[in-house]
Amino acid sequence: SKGEVVADMVFGSTGINIVTAIAVYDEQVYLGGTTTGMFEEAADGGTDNWISYILPYKEQHEEFQFGSDEGDLLTGLHFDEQGVFYAVTNSGISSFGLSGKSDITIYSFEYFGSTLWQTTISGNGNNPVLASTFDSDGNLIVAGLTDNTIGTNRIGALDSWVAAFDKDG
Repeated sequence: SKGEVVADMVFGSTGINIVTAIAVYDEQVYLGGTTTGMFEEAADGGTDNWISYILPYKEQHEEFQFGSDEGDLLTGLHFDEQGVFYAVTNSGISSFGLSGKSDITIYSFEYFGSTLWQTTISGNGNNPVLASTFDSDGNLIVAGLTDNTIGTNRIGALDSWVAAFDKDG
């Protein structure tokens, strides 16, 4: 009947695991999130991002873990028409050598775990990304809030921001 659970499963790493994004591509379900533990790879530090794909409602198939040496939080997971996928994250700053408390890092993956490109936006304060999507040309659009400056002068105590990323890096 409508609304009935058709499948469920539980999986995770050795620590706390939180799902924060979901996407479907080529009949596979992709989950992404943050963890304090480690899957099969060594943890990068703080909390790390992870992405796992699941064969339709059957079994966890593969996962990988990535991030900076501080706290990371994956907030968006998107696929373009060619199957390239993008992970939108709030990242720690130490391994990137950037200023600010929370920066935005976009990863583009050609294959599961194979990075095509990566870019980071930073400001002088907290700049978390809260939403992301594609525009009609296939470019990634991200938006969030800032308590300081990110590319321009501050207007209020907390300001909204938006940025577009060329799909080709």
